[in-house]
Amino acid sequence: MFYSFYFHCIYHLINMKSSLTLLCLVVWVNVDASSAQTEVKCNVSLPPTRGTSYTPADRNLFLPDERVTVTCDSGFWNFFSRQTENTITCKEDGKWSSSTTDCEQYCGKPEGTGRRMEIPDQVLERYKNGNQIDYTCISPYKDPGGKATCKNGEWHMPVECNASCPDPPPITNGDFTKEKRDVEGVITEVSYQCSRQYTLSFTASIRCLNGKWPSPPKCL
Repeated sequence: MFYSFYFHCIYHLINMKSSLTLLCLVVWVNVDASSAQTEVKCNVSLPPTRGTSYTPADRNLFLPDERVTVTCDSGFWNFFSRQTENTITCKEDGKWSSSTTDCEQYCGKPEGTGRRMEIPDQVLERYKNGNQIDYTCISPYKDPGGKATCKNGEWHMPVECNASCPDPPPITNGDFTKEKRDVEGVITEVSYQCSRQYTLSFTASIRCLNGKWPSPPKCL
């Protein structure tokens, strides 16, 4: 229960020559709170706001039937609607027409798919946080592979598909002399030397990259 009041004013004429005097009577009226009508508004912070932006962005409160465009920020995606942009409407009860406006970080296809690793046939364009996929390393990339997990928009793999280098390419009238090996003992870089009466076409060393050797020098 709360109280309100209104003013009831009456005019009283004193005489023909005098000016009007104004008498205001204050009358109190009891008003039942249940009959009071308040305007319901929707707060823009009510829908989940992680990874989202709103249009119009210069307002926080919206009246019933007003609409707000919710856009997923870069790197985020609405997995419920399968869209990056949604429109929600303020309802009469002060709630939004949809509570599924939350945009989540996602992982795209794992880097190296088709070149370094194989993943299941039904490849998705976007994966939720926590999603896991099995992957297998493709030759000449060593290691068996494993199960990759999407975390905060990035793939976490227990085993990286690293290229395994084959033996260095041989050359006619010469051979490699100096070499560098990785932690597993695989040769990754070599220098060459020619037999007597022959000269190398170039003296720089060559390095194995992604499981492949560049063309070696020639003995001229």
